[in-house]
Amino acid sequence: MKKRTIVFVAIAIAVAIVGIGFTLYFINSGSQRGLTAPEHLDLGERYLLDLDYEQALIHFMAVIEIEPMNPRGYTGAAEAYVGLGDATSAAAILRQGLEQLPGNEDITAMLDDLTRPAHDGETPLPNYDITLELDLTGDSILDAEDNSILLVPAVDWSSGNAFFRSHLSDNFNIKFDYKIGGGTGADGIVVAFFALDEIPTVVGGQLSFDGSEGYGIEFDSYHNQEYNDSPNPHIALIHGEASNHLVSVDDERVRTNQWHTADITVDGDRITAKIDGDAIIDYTGYIDRTNRSMYFAASTGASNDNHYIRSVVLTELPLTV
Repeated sequence: MKKRTIVFVAIAIAVAIVGIGFTLYFINSGSQRGLTAPEHLDLGERYLLDLDYEQALIHFMAVIEIEPMNPRGYTGAAEAYVGLGDATSAAAILRQGLEQLPGNEDITAMLDDLTRPAHDGETPLPNYDITLELDLTGDSILDAEDNSILLVPAVDWSSGNAFFRSHLSDNFNIKFDYKIGGGTGADGIVVAFFALDEIPTVVGGQLSFDGSEGYGIEFDSYHNQEYNDSPNPHIALIHGEASNHLVSVDDERVRTNQWHTADITVDGDRITAKIDGDAIIDYTGYIDRTNRSMYFAASTGASNDNHYIRSVVLTELPLTV
């Protein structure tokens, strides 16, 4: 009798173990089962509503991986990126969507809203890098490794321009990084604003600025006496011609072959410029806003350098009352 009882107990224990094993298997397999695209989409929408943009991005990116032809994956991911303050990545994922779905109205409309300049009363998107959207002419080329533009290489008698696609507002701020060096030492970079729409590239010390009828902040590494240059590397506010220096300040950071950050603001009748957070130029006077174009330019002559820019962020400022 005892032996039969032991057998029944053993069988019961075995059945229990098998049952537990099957239960654990089904629980484990269920937890590891990949979510479907609709499930990821639903979670992405919920996280967007909860303002949990990191989790929303994870799920919308999963939708893109599972269903690359689903436009909501791209627009949802873009919304999450914008919520995270990364408008550059938002634009990039929308462009990826248009590669899969050319002409899709929802993706196109969102990309247009994302990349157009802000109008009065609107808040511009934060830190939107427009470097890749500048139109290049002359010797300027895109350096895809770090999303920078080589305006001109360290080659004698070179010149290149990078034009903004939209016209300027009355007041604006522009931030960008620049790097000059690696050659024999010339000529520099200018960021021109309130300029004419079409400016040819010109080699030498005028930096493709003369004839623009605009203003410019120049980062000049070469002493061109005919342009009234300082004998030292200098940063200057120029108007109309490269020789017309409204303000000029010597600064060795013009040419170090290292990256520096420029921060330029035009607000009312005032133009300011900072380098690496240090105030360099502070000018007050009448500013002619007849022309509305903006561009970067660089050139070399009998001497040369590599001239780079990157991380270009242009922000419209409200009208001064």
